[in-house]
Amino acid sequence: MTAGSQQLAASSERPRQYAEGKAYFRHLELQVDERVLIPRPETEVVVDWALKVAGSGGGIAVDVGTGSGAIALSLALEGSFERVIATDVSADAIEAAAANLARLRPVLRAPVELRLGSFLAPVLGIGAQLLVSNPPYIAAGEMRALPPNVRGWEPPLALLSGEDGMAATATIIEGAHRVLTPGGWLVLETDSTRARAAEELVRAQRRYTDIAVHSDLTGRDRVVVARLR
Repeated sequence: MTAGSQQLAASSERPRQYAEGKAYFRHLELQVDERVLIPRPETEVVVDWALKVAGSGGGIAVDVGTGSGAIALSLALEGSFERVIATDVSADAIEAAAANLARLRPVLRAPVELRLGSFLAPVLGIGAQLLVSNPPYIAAGEMRALPPNVRGWEPPLALLSGEDGMAATATIIEGAHRVLTPGGWLVLETDSTRARAAEELVRAQRRYTDIAVHSDLTGRDRVVVARLR
């Protein structure tokens, strides 16, 4: 934490999941602390769509910005993939995900590999059938509007994404074709105010078909899905 975030944290209540050291996500109990975001129900819907579009075709699944490993481990547990590769730019996050992987490995249906690196760099050219990400999508100017127990405790690296909140999303959309195999699927989480902008970025690529925006459990636009031609 920075000095500013330490001061804010001291004045806000520590999230229950950090206090207990665990969070529940789909069929998993994950170890979490201040190195990673707390997995949220909205992201469970992202996994729903990832599993739905991937079907039983096997292949490689990639989770970019894995954090605690919630998405990657869920895909390895519930999907039919040959293997799952999870990346993160944060060495702390990779360490946290590795602890969860070590504990859950006996129940997983597919092997999971963790790779340290920025965005798509660790998986370029891999020919994945599925690329999933819950990237940062909070604009710098929106940080102060977040609840104190979020902005005071959760890692800014996993929350903030440039001046408009779209930097990480745009980077993934622009490079996803270099990770996916033809016919592979891109599945992105975003917030409701940026879902349509993300959709337009995908359409502007002119590389994708079956482009759609799906809602979360509260009816808000949340998931962008597209298939590489």
